Amino acid sequence: MLVEISIQNYKSIAERQTLSLMAGAASSRRNCSSLETHNSMAPRVLRSSCLFGANGSGKSAFVEAISFLTDFVENSAMDRQIDAEIEVKPFAYDPEWRESPTEIEAIFVHNETLYQYGFIADSVRVYDEWLFENPSEEGTRLRKIFTRSFDDDTQEYDWNLNKTHLKGERESWKNNTRKNALFLSTAVQLNSEDLRPAHEWLTRHLRIVEDVSRLHHSFSVRQFVEEDWKDEILSLLNSADVPLDDIEIDVGDFDPNDLPEGLPKDAISKLKKEFRDAKVIKKMETVRYDTDGDAIKLPFSEESAGTNVLFNLAGPLLDTLKSGYTLVIDELHNNLHPLALRYIVDLFASKTVNKKGAQLLFTSHEASILDDTCIHRDQVWFVEKKSLATHLKPLSSFKTRDSISLQKAYLDGRFGAIPVIDDLDIEGACIGDEKP
Repeated sequence: MLVEISIQNYKSIAERQTLSLMAGAASSRRNCSSLETHNSMAPRVLRSSCLFGANGSGKSAFVEAISFLTDFVENSAMDRQIDAEIEVKPFAYDPEWRESPTEIEAIFVHNETLYQYGFIADSVRVYDEWLFENPSEEGTRLRKIFTRSFDDDTQEYDWNLNKTHLKGERESWKNNTRKNALFLSTAVQLNSEDLRPAHEWLTRHLRIVEDVSRLHHSFSVRQFVEEDWKDEILSLLNSADVPLDDIEIDVGDFDPNDLPEGLPKDAISKLKKEFRDAKVIKKMETVRYDTDGDAIKLPFSEESAGTNVLFNLAGPLLDTLKSGYTLVIDELHNNLHPLALRYIVDLFASKTVNKKGAQLLFTSHEASILDDTCIHRDQVWFVEKKSLATHLKPLSSFKTRDSISLQKAYLDGRFGAIPVIDDLDIEGACIGDEKP
């Protein structure tokens, strides 16, 4: 479960911005808003949280930074050469920030243990990296598992490795950690069992969808066919007002003869090798019954964009809810009706559906979700630009009456984070049109 994430100097984010999913006093009393972690340092966290802001405010930059975190932890020790650049993207509109490293830190609870992990890096090297943990047992304190800090004077790293709580080949892990790789990644690759839980949460339990409209249907198809989630996916679609009696999916072996004509020979050879043992969708159709009771089948490609998005999301959503993952989705409202968006948020608020402690963090500018009874003020954050830099501000920092419509207040500009649109001269814009 995600407790807090902080980002500094990444794309449109300059100064350190912190998003907290720690439940406040009021949201802690609402089971539909918060979850129990069984860790005393962060006893309850929010089931969902939403970032609202205008286009270009930096919502996507926040999601991209989280995606960079998970990717760097997973891959830095495996596929990075000694001189390969780290793909950080510092804030571009200030010379000092352009030359400064990026910092990302995540606090999370996994198997009732709280972890605090972070790093500071530029395109050349990791300058600092740290991991602290606090088990669930009463009376335990936050303890240092390891720290690593680059000394500019000696051009060497200062290491602090906990001998009690970090067992194994510590010297080997340290010596094999390249300047452009993470110690957490390297040690786990070299079979550190003590670091595996933190690594597992960051790379497996923290799931990112950066673009809903480009989310492929392959994951949902695999869950539909191989995991026997057909009834659950159909139920989710029907509950979100997509009336379908059935979906028929024919999956078969990859056939090189199905490749489009005109491809270069080297591309054909590469595809044949890459997809030699792959399963591909031969046919995918929706089924509805007409007024005479006859089954009418249509290619899934003819369904609306909203139906396609919901199906593509169904697999990841159900997987998240069944497994207790934390799912981060950018622009969740894209191609979705506001009621479908509300339905997805309500899935995470439901104690019946969300039994494993799953979380949803999403960005949007669909303001109607603000008046959902399942959304508490602690769960709402606003994102806006100040001097070209992204800033986060929680709704809880504004004084509002309980009876106020948050949607109306947001659209009226009470909380900022809305686009500034100049008034349009309608009469001037219509010059040349004939009057009736």
